[in-house]
Amino acid sequence: MRLQSKLLLLVFSSLFIPIIIIIIIAGSYIIKSNIETQHNSLNEISNRIIKQLAYVELDHSSYLSTLSISNFIKDKLWNYYNKTYSVNSENYNKDLDELSNDLSKLLYEKSIDAIALYIYNNKKYDNFITLGNPKKMPVEINDNLEGFAKKYNNFIYYDGIYLNTVRKLEYMDEVYGLIILQKGFDILFFSDIQNNKNVGLALNVNNDYLFSSLPDIDSYKINGSSDKKFYYDSYLSDNTIYNIVIYRLVFNNQLESFLIVGAPGNVFLQKSSKTILIITIISLVLIFIASISFYLFGLYIIRSLNLILKATKKIGLGNFTINLPMKRNDEIGELSKEFNNMAALLNDKTRDLEEKNKRLKLLNIYIDAVFQSLLLETFVIDVENNIILANQSAIKTYNIKNKINETNIFSIPLFNANKRNLTVQIKKVIKYEKPINVKELTFNNKIYSIEFFPVKSLENEVMSIIIIIIDITEQIMMEKALVQSEKLAATGYLASGIAHEINNPMGIILNYVQLLTTGKLTKDEEKEFFSRIESEVKRINILVEKLLNFSKEENMSFKLVNISDLTKQVFQLFEPKFTKKKIKTFFYSTANNDLILGNVDSLKQVLFNIINNAIQSIHHENGNIEINISKKDKKIYIIIKDNGEGIDKETQKKIFMPFFSTKSETSYGLGLSLSQKIIKKHNGDIIIDSEKSVGTTITLLFPVGETK
Repeated sequence: MRLQSKLLLLVFSSLFIPIIIIIIIAGSYIIKSNIETQHNSLNEISNRIIKQLAYVELDHSSYLSTLSISNFIKDKLWNYYNKTYSVNSENYNKDLDELSNDLSKLLYEKSIDAIALYIYNNKKYDNFITLGNPKKMPVEINDNLEGFAKKYNNFIYYDGIYLNTVRKLEYMDEVYGLIILQKGFDILFFSDIQNNKNVGLALNVNNDYLFSSLPDIDSYKINGSSDKKFYYDSYLSDNTIYNIVIYRLVFNNQLESFLIVGAPGNVFLQKSSKTILIITIISLVLIFIASISFYLFGLYIIRSLNLILKATKKIGLGNFTINLPMKRNDEIGELSKEFNNMAALLNDKTRDLEEKNKRLKLLNIYIDAVFQSLLLETFVIDVENNIILANQSAIKTYNIKNKINETNIFSIPLFNANKRNLTVQIKKVIKYEKPINVKELTFNNKIYSIEFFPVKSLENEVMSIIIIIIDITEQIMMEKALVQSEKLAATGYLASGIAHEINNPMGIILNYVQLLTTGKLTKDEEKEFFSRIESEVKRINILVEKLLNFSKEENMSFKLVNISDLTKQVFQLFEPKFTKKKIKTFFYSTANNDLILGNVDSLKQVLFNIINNAIQSIHHENGNIEINISKKDKKIYIIIKDNGEGIDKETQKKIFMPFFSTKSETSYGLGLSLSQKIIKKHNGDIIIDSEKSVGTTITLLFPVGETK
């Protein structure tokens, strides 16, 4: 859909539809407001009628109180009560005429329908005179006025409700008569109100309509169960809606009376229709004017947007030199200006990106050249163990013929042979996001070291792993050769000390042999000399066995070792040196039964290097070497302490570097370097604490293997 069509749709949807909705809402509001106005009007009329009813009742009661004590009634009725004269006498007729005239005036003045006087006689009231148009006025009344009031105070006649107001006549504390005023609330009473207010009225008593000027009101059923004083409702008659208000009238408990005031609602609806029509016409005229204006202005904007659209298409085709010619001071002008700035910026950025792209391509060529020229077999795999990249060395070594991205790393024999172990290592790299080194994997009589390096995505998640395979067979062989070389050097060092120890028993043996060859010894002396010769030979044999055991090369296999016993054995090898240099020795162990998992030969080499260094650092006659072995937190601590010349802080930083030595040129400087490497293979650690001219303390830590 083109923008022009959308504009027409927008004009219709944004102007016509809302205005129509507003007209509907306004019409509903006007109709509702008119209905409410009519309800209020009916309610006002009803309130006036109710107030008038209440006023009549109150006025009659008040007037009757005054009338009951008036002299003109008392004088005439009292005379008759006291039988001052006989009935039909001249005085009787005169009083009766005067009383009738006075009461007739009252009927006219007070709009009373009927008035009756009664004389008290033998516990009942006899009718004396009745004037007006009475309804159900009794000839005599029982002394029980409560029963009369219940029956006659408010009663229904065929055309309305009639109110009787009763008052006793008393004189000198003696009841002599009764007076009753009667007022009827009938069609005549309500007709004046109906004509003046242009409304219809109806009176319903005990679900019976006594009279009504509202059409078909007889079919309307009043909700007598409602506790409300009044409520609004409506009903339909001859296609005309009548709005009504129903008021509950309270006369006494016997009569359930309702006054209904109503008027046709069509009059108000006609007024509402005219108002709605006027509003609709005005709204449509305004909509038409606004729509034309909005549409013309929209076409003006669309023309400007079309120019921007054409320029945008040119930018999409790569032409960033476009420049819009529009010069306006409104938002379109600002948009055109920003568009031109964007085009210029894109032109600059494009040139910059092209230059960076050239550099990136060149850098990729260099990286690929370096990657492919690496002599180490290198792979890049994804998290599913599929090979993404492989350098030429890896492709050639492992004869990868298929497409690289279709090959799994475990299809390579080295990885397949160690699949369980390497699968675990790859999962660790992905989980912990840290490099891992797998050392000394054996395959086809070769030893390999494999390095795993995680590569993270922009979301900081491991997306691939770089694998570098290193053949360390020659390195391991050289290390073993160096260890053996160091061992042989140590053996020679020990041999020089042991030679002196062998010379002593050899001299003793030689002396005994010379004495035996003289033939001058007795049998007992010969026997004793042979026993001494045997003892000295055994002594020499023990020294030689110690030397052979130390120099013997063992396989690099691990087993449970009593490190306390092993340390003590190596420590005892240096007894000739201790004696020669007058060094005092101390050996303490609280871990006699604790084992570690280790290689005996390698551990001997470590202990030999450290103890030998301690001996060589002592150049005075008060030398001390102390070894203390203990167990703490599942670790074995071997502390070797001397009071030799010590090592300064700068030298301590280099002490584990290969070929670094503080001794004479005859030392290769490999002792501590190899010792540290051996200890690391045992998952242990070595710590040096030394002070120049004070001494050195070396602590070896090994994890506990098993207890005997």
